[in-house]
Amino acid sequence: MRKYINTNKVFAFFGMALLLASTFTACKKYPNPAPYFEEYGELEVKSSRRILLISIDGTDGGELQKIAPTNIMSLIKTGKYSFNRGPELVSTQASTWASMLTGASSTKHGISDNSYRPVSEPGKEHTAPPYFPNMVARILDIKPELKTAAITSDAALNKYLIEADHRVLAANDGVIKDSTLAILTNENPNLVIASFKDVETAGAAGGYAASVPAYKAAIEKTDTYIGEMVAAIKKRKNYSNEDWLIIVTTNKAGTEANPKAGFIITSNPALKEGMLTKVGFNGMRFGKVGLVGTIKNDNGLYDAGKNKDFTVQVQMKFNVITTYPRFLSKGTPLVSDAITGWTMLQNDGSTWAVIFGGKAAGGNGKRQLVGTSVAGGGWHTLTFTVKTVGATRIATVFTDGIPGQTLDITNTIDLSSPTTPLSIGGVEASTSSNSDFYAADLQYFNVALDPAVIKANVALKDVTQHPNYSNLVGYWPFDDGGGAVVANKAPIGFNLNIAGPSSWAALGNDIPVSRAPQTISGVSIVPTSPDVASLCLYWLKIPIKDEWKMDGNPWISNYEIEFLKKIN
Repeated sequence: MRKYINTNKVFAFFGMALLLASTFTACKKYPNPAPYFEEYGELEVKSSRRILLISIDGTDGGELQKIAPTNIMSLIKTGKYSFNRGPELVSTQASTWASMLTGASSTKHGISDNSYRPVSEPGKEHTAPPYFPNMVARILDIKPELKTAAITSDAALNKYLIEADHRVLAANDGVIKDSTLAILTNENPNLVIASFKDVETAGAAGGYAASVPAYKAAIEKTDTYIGEMVAAIKKRKNYSNEDWLIIVTTNKAGTEANPKAGFIITSNPALKEGMLTKVGFNGMRFGKVGLVGTIKNDNGLYDAGKNKDFTVQVQMKFNVITTYPRFLSKGTPLVSDAITGWTMLQNDGSTWAVIFGGKAAGGNGKRQLVGTSVAGGGWHTLTFTVKTVGATRIATVFTDGIPGQTLDITNTIDLSSPTTPLSIGGVEASTSSNSDFYAADLQYFNVALDPAVIKANVALKDVTQHPNYSNLVGYWPFDDGGGAVVANKAPIGFNLNIAGPSSWAALGNDIPVSRAPQTISGVSIVPTSPDVASLCLYWLKIPIKDEWKMDGNPWISNYEIEFLKKIN
């Protein structure tokens, strides 16, 4: 049998040695079933796990479903799948591939062009950007005995995957197919990555729609390639002793300016057919140090200034009742009186509070308003308003719509905090790392809502029916269920970007009052691009570490009872 010549590893070793010490930074935590189920007996995993990862670049999931090509549809009969995989915030060719291969979203890995080099955030040009190794590099470092291959017609992607044992830079999709077939037939790979481009080319030329003949024809042609590759796997001499996971997906769909939903299929002979769907409420769990959602540049939209009226409201469920951790802020860290802006925090072990201003902007000191108890583990609606009446600035807090303390904060003079972002989660410089909570339906109005309006709309299910909807400049439901972007659903405003290991949890009907109960059935999974790397590492039995700060969810672990072999 032909063997790999590991020349790429030799050349990559010294560069990797310099990078690995400082770059391993990963994982969204989802509860995985243990590999033992009392009611089914002890389970074991086949020793020879292998992956064929196929990307049909530029494939719109909804349009693919309309076309329903033969071989792809056959794979879903033994697979978990979605024709609605969420798009990435940055949807360039390189950025979307980096999201799939690193397991980090585009807002984290910072890769946007064909250099595949991460770029620092605006304003941090002199700070080295975080580096997320691709999964091939991680396999090389952790399990170098596993053999990897990458076949593409994209020279930049070929170079990005330099750690692969066998790389093929092909002239076109036909050569990609032939090269992949040769590797599957003659070699002994653990991971094969094949990237097809004809669908993307057809979509860019005439449109990404099933109604475009060239686009449909490109998908159907690529589908025949997939059929040949699946057949080649089944003809392998040791196929009966191998455990193949076939992943068919896309790096992107639609244009860079108007990205669309993609698709993903994970197929294994032991899997039962199942569509991946979002079920119930899927919230972000904040708690780990460094897990924070921010708006990096809001163009002053959320800056409180000297005389702006505004309202902030959020649904909160505190899993731990502790003292003084900040959980929502548009202000500088709480360092004595040298602060500005505003900060919401847990107060004395049961209540919550808002701190305003301080001496940093010329005020006389920080001022604090205290809300009522949020203990007990349930959901609470926390609201505060700031209103200017003549020359007086008044702040008021509300718990579950009931007004609490009111305070004259005129002496803070200025709540401006232009260099600090609106942030939620493990807010930087928090005085405690013990914060642990779920958030939902964060709202920012550019007016001070009347107390009667606040009370009447605490349980409002449709925010578009709010009497001050036209004043809503930020609405983040925190029900995305996956990825590192919390979508803004207000008429104007900005998305929140998540730093740190994303931690989404399917809460079912454990919901705040602003949500309606649903009929819950099955596992809630919202597939995203970063899931691809996590799925591959999971299948190859490479543990995903928290410090890697990946966003991907290895959701196939939810179905272990289907594919793990029972020991009789």
